[in-house]
Amino acid sequence: MQKHPEKQGLSYWRERILVAILSVGLVFALFLFVPMTLMAIEAKLWVIVLLNAVVCGTALMVLIFRGWKYEIRAGCTLLLTFALGAYIIFYFGLFSGGPVCLFAFAVMAGLLLGWRAAVGALIVNAVTLLLFGWLAATGRWGQDMPFFPTPLRATVSLGTYLLMNAMTAISAAVMVRGMHGLAEMERASKEELRAEQGKLTREIEERIRAEKALRESEQAHRLLAENVNDIIWTVDPATMRFTYVSPSVYRMRGFTPEEAMTQSVEETLSPESFERVIKALAEELARDGGDGVDPKRSKTFEIQQKNKDGSSSWVEATMTFIRDDVGRPVGILGVSRDVHKRKLAEEEKARLEKRLQEAQRMEAIASLAGGIAHQFNNALSVILGRIDMLELEPRRDRELEIEPIKQSAERMVHLTNQLLAYARGGRYQARVVPAENLVNQTLALIGHLIPPTIRVEADIQAGTSAVKADETQFQMAFSAVVFNAVEAIEGKGRIRISCRNETVTSEEALQLPDLEAGPYVLLCVEDDGKGMDKEARSRIFEPFFTTKFQGRGLGMAAAYGVIRNHDGWITVDSEPGRGTTVRMHLPVSKKAAEAAPKDRPATGQRTGTVLVVEDEDMVMDVSRAMLEKLGYRVLPARTGEEAVRLGSGHDGTIDLVLLDLKLPDMDAKQVYTELVAVRPGLKVIVCSGYTLEGPAQEVLNAGADGFLQKPFSLEALSGKIDEIH
Repeated sequence: MQKHPEKQGLSYWRERILVAILSVGLVFALFLFVPMTLMAIEAKLWVIVLLNAVVCGTALMVLIFRGWKYEIRAGCTLLLTFALGAYIIFYFGLFSGGPVCLFAFAVMAGLLLGWRAAVGALIVNAVTLLLFGWLAATGRWGQDMPFFPTPLRATVSLGTYLLMNAMTAISAAVMVRGMHGLAEMERASKEELRAEQGKLTREIEERIRAEKALRESEQAHRLLAENVNDIIWTVDPATMRFTYVSPSVYRMRGFTPEEAMTQSVEETLSPESFERVIKALAEELARDGGDGVDPKRSKTFEIQQKNKDGSSSWVEATMTFIRDDVGRPVGILGVSRDVHKRKLAEEEKARLEKRLQEAQRMEAIASLAGGIAHQFNNALSVILGRIDMLELEPRRDRELEIEPIKQSAERMVHLTNQLLAYARGGRYQARVVPAENLVNQTLALIGHLIPPTIRVEADIQAGTSAVKADETQFQMAFSAVVFNAVEAIEGKGRIRISCRNETVTSEEALQLPDLEAGPYVLLCVEDDGKGMDKEARSRIFEPFFTTKFQGRGLGMAAAYGVIRNHDGWITVDSEPGRGTTVRMHLPVSKKAAEAAPKDRPATGQRTGTVLVVEDEDMVMDVSRAMLEKLGYRVLPARTGEEAVRLGSGHDGTIDLVLLDLKLPDMDAKQVYTELVAVRPGLKVIVCSGYTLEGPAQEVLNAGADGFLQKPFSLEALSGKIDEIH
């Protein structure tokens, strides 16, 4: 017996039918064959006895030996049934149990072997019955056996029998076939159901695994979001409102995630930061989808956010787009990292660096002030000495005495401009000058600061090309390099300074970034001091780096900045115990060096009225004398109020105003505004002992026509007047 009959189909059921037929036949054969055998023995019909024994034995063997092929066992069973029917008909006639056996033979053929076997059995039955009928009708068989009285009745009986037998046999075959079809359908349905169940089971298992993985992933992301210090957030770009904020927002800003999500991005950020973010978002959306634009790109900002306690803090926010299935931006994913301490440290570093630069600048002033004061005193000595000579010898040729006084005064003006340049705080006022002049002037200023134990050797090439430079800034940078060399020498030593023209080739230019090939002025400062190792040499230009506790001047970092701002380059070669060489390359100016202004005759051929606004009597007197020498009529005003009164009350024309920047009662810009209000188109020259920056520039921005640096000469005044007219 098979464990899964639905898998056997028709073969299984036919086997069951065969077993049932044999089992029932053998059971009931006991009630049939025993009396029949007794009767045959009594009548000494040994053939019947043998036949009964063969039929029962064969049926028992077919039932027991299941290993035989099914068709053989089924055929044996059918053959026994047919033989039994034919035998009964032969001995007992057509109206005995023989036809019933033949009837069963056809039906069993349909059940056990199908409709083809049933048709074959029906044919055999028809032939058999016809044969017996013909034998009976011709008298060749069973004359004592009753039969149908006429052939017609025999034919009708035979036809009826065969029809019923055919209907039953074919129906049995079809029924078995139908049962097989139903069994196949049921088996297919079960197989399909089993496949669907397996598929469903796999889907359920996969879904369970996916849900488990999702829960684990959500748990991992939740743990990450809840424990990371950075804020993870998402924003809807259409509304600029948060759609998610991680719990770490509480540690950084003091808001719960629920509170933070009620705020818009604009409410979260400072106005400046919000404007930057909106502008950047618009730019990224505009370029999104373009050729070569990475859809997975991100952008990082340093922005200022508002905290719950009213304070602000700096964060570094990295943002990227969240996209849908077709790649369209539908959200913004961001991570904000607290950089407030770093930002404060950077601001503190910048503040300290500025203070260091201010301290270095003051130190540079202190270092150079001695040299300037020395030369200033020398110039004053010349002026005072020549004045004494003029007083003692009034008849002497005055031109011989005045010229040295004038030269000394101009030298003092130059020194004063240098001091003002120090006060400018690093603003550049470059002009084209010969490089050898710059070097010689600087050496003259700092020479007294170099210890006598250090020998300075200067090799300044005559006719060195001109460079465009801010003289004061260059002197401060050059002095910083020299003082660095002084500090590197312990005890006696030597510093060699050279200046010459040099052409940088294309191959040499490749060794230094931003240095172009072409003509340069090379300035070298070489010392035989202790030198530097590789680490110190790599950090020599860092703002806060120094190899000594105390230094002078601006330091090497500032020197680097000054030279680079002049489009030059500075390099350092040094080894421990072998000294240091600093090379500074400055590009040669394409313009010729500015020559000293030639004296122009001060003539009195000019006419007009000039309003001079000056509170210093001596400056008023010399300004008035110069203007009258040029031929102008002067209206003096010592306060701003007096100047405005003269401007509005003077009957004639006023051709020009010399306006001092510092007045005791009014701001110069206010005086200028009120003067041009009463006299539109009035020409105004601002005069100041300070530089152009600051208040003087404000008056010029308001519309003043020119600026004249005090002290000024008659030639400078005349030239400025010609310039604005």
